[in-house]
Formats: sequence, structure tokens, C-alpha cells
Amino acid sequence: MLVNDPPATAGEPALFEAEAMTYYGRWTYKYEIAEQKGAAGVLLVHVTDMAGYGWNVVASSWSGDQFSLEGSTAVQPLRMRGWVQQDVAREIAALAGQDLDRLMERARTRDFRPVPLGVEASVLIRNETERMTGWNVVGLVRGSNPERAGEGVLYTAHLDHLGRRAGEGASKRRTSTGWVFEARTRPHPSGKRTRTPSISTIG
Repeated sequence: MLVNDPPATAGEPALFEAEAMTYYGRWTYKYEIAEQKGAAGVLLVHVTDMAGYGWNVVASSWSGDQFSLEGSTAVQPLRMRGWVQQDVAREIAALAGQDLDRLMERARTRDFRPVPLGVEASVLIRNETERMTGWNVVGLVRGSNPERAGEGVLYTAHLDHLGRRAGEGASKRRTSTGWVFEARTRPHPSGKRTRTPSISTIG
């Protein structure tokens, strides 16, 4: 499966919000829709300009412990999830006598349908699992106008890594979390808070 949305065309310039990636283009959705369709497993094909990040991000993000919420509603949860680089995907397609670049070009049209490759693979994965409890941080500052007590302004940002596996992702998340608190603590020009801003830092 390819990451990102189907591209907009001249006939449909606003398809999937044009250049902006929607949730349907995210790797998380690819796994979710594969489960819904009853797939046994998924290999996502990494293409840098389509994903918006390099292979190093994939390699670092999928190394070490991985976390997921309990209670999958899928009839058949995926037994295997993985990523392959584009060159590897080309080799896999070639085993079936297919050209990956041509398939990707054809996939840009609405009439494209999945092409069975007929390539089989044997996968052995050993996992260790454990249950754990995560946490979120939520702060609430009430406004001064009772007529607008039912309204609010919500700020959110990631709060994770906590100094471990520091890298580009960790740096961006720390920056966004800092921005949330800085934006919230700056006083309003009037000196009053009319709405109730809620600070929610998501773990």
C-alpha cells in the first residue's frame, strides 16, 4: 500500500484537499482500512516525497517498543505490519512480472483496481507484549464572562519521548508543547479572559 492520498487531477483539483494530506493518506489509516478489508498483513511502500519524510524517520520510529490501544474492533486484526523502501517494492513487483512505477501511475486514476501479484512470503515474528497505563496532562483556566461559560478554546500538543530517543520528532514535539504553554500564558490585551481556555497536552 502507498502512503498519502490519491493525487488531485485537472478534473478534480480539490480531490482529498489537493496538496494537503488528509487522514486517509496517513499510514495509520492504511492499517485500519486493511483490517476492515480482512487483510492478513500490510507492507507500506515508502516514497519520500509522498510520505513527507525520509526512510530514517521510518527506521527510527519503528525501532524499539511500540504502543497501541487495546480493544481492536477488527474482525481479523493484522498479523503483520511493515514498511519497505521503494526499491524493495520494485523488486517484489518484478517477481510477479509487474512494473511498480507503472502500477503507481495507473493508481492515480479512479478506475484502478488492486493487482494480485501472486507473490508469497513466509514471515516469522516473535513479540513480547505487556499491558501498561499511559497518562495525559490537562489544564483548565476559567474565563471571566459567565455568558460565555459554555465556550472554550482548546490547545493541544504531543507530550512524549521524555528525553529518550531524542531526535527530529522529539524536538518538534517539545517545541509544540512549549508553544502551547507560551501561547496560553500570554495575557490578553484587555487583561481579561472572556472564554475558558483548556490546555490539553496529549501523551
